[in-house]
Amino acid sequence: APYNYIFLTFSKQRWLNKQYLDIFSAEFKDYNREYFKNALTNGQVQILRKGHFIYHKDLTVVDSDLVVHFTHRHETPIFSLPFIIQSDIMLSKNEHCNVNVKFCYKPAGMPVHPSSHYNKHSLTQLVKFFQCNRLDKLVSGYLIGSDLQQDVSFISQKLLNKQITKLYIAETQLENGIYLVFAPIQELSQTEDESNSRVVNYEAMIDNGFQKFQNIKELNQFLEEKYQKIIENPSYCLSIFIKQQRYTFCFPCTGRTHQLRIHLQFLQAPIIDDPLYGGSIDLIKQELVKFDLAQAEFSQENLRELLQQDLQKQKAFKAKNTQKIVQECDLNHFECEMCKKIKEDSGDELLTQVNGIIKINYPLHYGQRFIRLHNFYYGFQEGEFLGDMPEWYEGGEPIETIVQMFKE
Repeated sequence: APYNYIFLTFSKQRWLNKQYLDIFSAEFKDYNREYFKNALTNGQVQILRKGHFIYHKDLTVVDSDLVVHFTHRHETPIFSLPFIIQSDIMLSKNEHCNVNVKFCYKPAGMPVHPSSHYNKHSLTQLVKFFQCNRLDKLVSGYLIGSDLQQDVSFISQKLLNKQITKLYIAETQLENGIYLVFAPIQELSQTEDESNSRVVNYEAMIDNGFQKFQNIKELNQFLEEKYQKIIENPSYCLSIFIKQQRYTFCFPCTGRTHQLRIHLQFLQAPIIDDPLYGGSIDLIKQELVKFDLAQAEFSQENLRELLQQDLQKQKAFKAKNTQKIVQECDLNHFECEMCKKIKEDSGDELLTQVNGIIKINYPLHYGQRFIRLHNFYYGFQEGEFLGDMPEWYEGGEPIETIVQMFKE
């Protein structure tokens, strides 16, 4: 159910003498500039300065200001929960110490970290697990990590040094064969939806950045040269794809944002339901899920109670009359825009495609559960982890044979 939440932060030195509207628009990407302009005008964002609340869209930052952002959070529903998997894989840290690697299953439709309309519904809020890598929100699979935070940097360094192999399975229209894609990636555009969520889109930058091979031996002869180029120019990204039957198996030799998704689009064989990189709008429409959204009123009194509790936790307000400060806070001029939008009926046109990007027109009412990309394997010198296949996988592929090909 929706719930009230207050975000507090003191002004930063780098903000001084700048306008709050400019600062918020540049640094808090979950909302757009228009949102912050309205919030500073109606009091949804206020500044506590010298014991008094003020708000105005043209306010300039002063040292020791406390920024108070009142929200009524409507978290996007999730469809299943993450869980931790124990393993017997031990990585040797030194002659006296080994690190026990563990894994965490991340369902599709859930981000790893809190962002936008996901806070309690993010992986790090639901399980205690120190992960070393991430997966896109719509991608399912396994994260590698540990129960102990001090082990994370050691495992992460193994990933950076290419001492751990990750494999994915995808569903694409790629022709059978072995492919190497070697192309840098740049940010292409940013878009926003009606819930103010920001989506960053990327693209591969060069033509003829791929090669097809008949067998693994041919590929290996080519790889050493490409790895040397990556050392010389880290902006380049390298992916290997093997397609034998229905599914495409993917090995990201480097780890850039959206890399596999972009490189498959680069091969003109995108993941079939990828909304950002060339998926089918008809298939995505079939896979949309309508949310059963809980209704909850936006309570000003509850906000005041939360505000007093939060202020009392701040050292700067320990000796002050927080009750008086809170009562002077003006909460009468704003209401929850999300509550209003949820009560509105959605139209018939659920999706829009602009410049190749497919957007859900009513993201508060409908969502996409997954895209057909799933991380299922990690390989180490000390052992290997093979996870379950995704729900959309219908079998028929020689998984062990594919894994062996990538090992070679």
